[in-house]
Amino acid sequence: MGGGQSKVFALIPARGGSKGVPKKNIKLLGGYPLIAYSIAAAKLCPLVDRIVVSTDSEDIANISKKYGADVPFLRPAELATDSSPDRDFILHALAYFERQERNTPEYIVHLRPTTPLRDPALMAEAIECIRNNSEATSLRSAHPAPESPFKWFTRTIGVTFTASIETRLPGTQTFPGSPSPPSTSLMATSMFCAFRFC
Repeated sequence: MGGGQSKVFALIPARGGSKGVPKKNIKLLGGYPLIAYSIAAAKLCPLVDRIVVSTDSEDIANISKKYGADVPFLRPAELATDSSPDRDFILHALAYFERQERNTPEYIVHLRPTTPLRDPALMAEAIECIRNNSEATSLRSAHPAPESPFKWFTRTIGVTFTASIETRLPGTQTFPGSPSPPSTSLMATSMFCAFRFC
């Protein structure tokens, strides 16, 4: 691990209070806890200098340490609710690094345990991409949309639908992101996000 040019921390959020699938972040998948896959991907990425798990659970903390992650703090319960935004746990981690360790990373790569299968080489490519684009402050993984968002509708009341994006374009082939020419519309994925802090 470690790219030498800048400090890159992989930050893996893992709450203990999942309601849909209780303890999902440490459920076994192919014989390994779900969170172990994100830790392994970060360990295999040559540009990641440190792997940190942000959790409110002692069980998750212990399992994460077993697979090679640092767990330097437990996340406060108020930052680990069903409605807690990602922004809050990231800012909490940054504050800890700065105040307790005097060791603020230049980049954070956010890896969700619920996307266990990711390519470490693609992660490295993404880190290089944000490093080489000085105006970029963040990066998000995405894939081409299967169809143009101009074809999407939103249900309002009963059986009533409205266009998700208002358009007066004459036909579907003229919609941005239509199959011909190839789609330029992208859909975000949970594979990774990267943020620049210095």
